[in-house]
Amino acid sequence: MKSPVPNEFERALGAAIARHQRGDVTGAIAGYERLLADHPDEPRVLANLAAALKHAGRIEDALARLQRALQRLDLGVEVRAAC
Repeated sequence: MKSPVPNEFERALGAAIARHQRGDVTGAIAGYERLLADHPDEPRVLANLAAALKHAGRIEDALARLQRALQRLDLGVEVRAAC
């Protein structure tokens, strides 16, 4: 995993979040996925991607990313789908 360059990483994350907030869920997902290519274990990216995937109706994918984010935070929490 590459070490994040704070300015570049934060700028790219902020841009993806801004797309999501404007309702450009497809653009946000693409931005988060680009960030994950270089920073696959970054919990903020994984959690925001999970939210965007949920808004896109991709619930199973969202749950998988959220579970991965929680594992990266090392909270010992397992995410399970509610029945």
